[in-house]
Amino acid sequence: MFKPIVTQHVTLEKVRDIVNKNQRQTLENVLNKMNMKNFGLNYQPQIEDCGKRFALETGKVLVICANMTDNPHAFVGDYFYQESRREALDMRQLADRVSWILRNLGNDENEKSINFFVDWVVEQRRPEHRRPPFIFIIRDGLSEGQFAMACKEELEAIHIGCKEYDPGYRPRFLLIVGTKRHFKKFFIENGPRLTNSANLPPGSVIDQQVVRADLTEFYMQPHVPLKGTGKAIEYAVLENEVDINMDELQAFLMSLSYSHQIVNIATSLTAPVYQAHELAKRGKNNFIAFRKFYRDAVPERELSLPAQQPIRIVDYRGVTHLLAYWGNGTTILSHRFTA
Repeated sequence: MFKPIVTQHVTLEKVRDIVNKNQRQTLENVLNKMNMKNFGLNYQPQIEDCGKRFALETGKVLVICANMTDNPHAFVGDYFYQESRREALDMRQLADRVSWILRNLGNDENEKSINFFVDWVVEQRRPEHRRPPFIFIIRDGLSEGQFAMACKEELEAIHIGCKEYDPGYRPRFLLIVGTKRHFKKFFIENGPRLTNSANLPPGSVIDQQVVRADLTEFYMQPHVPLKGTGKAIEYAVLENEVDINMDELQAFLMSLSYSHQIVNIATSLTAPVYQAHELAKRGKNNFIAFRKFYRDAVPERELSLPAQQPIRIVDYRGVTHLLAYWGNGTTILSHRFTA
């Protein structure tokens, strides 16, 4: 059995800057990363009182590809490969991953025959939270024309994953799409001149007048813009089976924006989405490096074409099996390796 070894790279130049230039913030960031990679948690954000019903620490909410570790506030994840330039996810792989996430939470007897390491880790998890009644899905990067695809195809794949884990498991779903790919910018008027305007204060939410009437939509800016005009995240609620109201949802998303762990300020994107971006970059870089140094080992399959000879193309599911951290589907992710 292969066990991954997590490392933290710190350059000698960075060490010299920390010591000679007294860069305490850099030192704190490095220590925070090391703590996360050693199964630690640097802090736990507090949700507003209006959102306590869906607080992560209750164990009632599973944020897809996020809180599957022993602490509900520790976010980890993985990636899988599919054909490029496709916003639609591979439904089969998505269903498999949902079952895998739920197995990470549970302590089912029928899973104890996998191997000793899996048994040990599973027993340390959150067996009391293994079937959360609510599953929140935060989707990023979709245009309005793809909303129907997310509701029908992707949500259905997640339903299938839940049924494959346990046919009697019937969670309720919340599907949200958040994006920065819009052209709306908000600012505060401090006078008659445009030069007197200022960015929105952190924690600002806009859910009236400028939002759509045909669906639940709002804009949220949890972070402090470091440069230029801040851009609020546009959120659209596509499915709400949990009967969450706007105050509860906004409080929940705001608390997720403070869950970065390496820095203790809010990020514009929520922590699960931020981690998804980092994992996608990690997966892309790993594939590029693998193809460069081991080109002959890249899995391939035949693709039949009408009235033509079949061609060889990359077998992305084989690449997932080879390069993703979940391996053959039995690997347990217990800490964040992208810190």
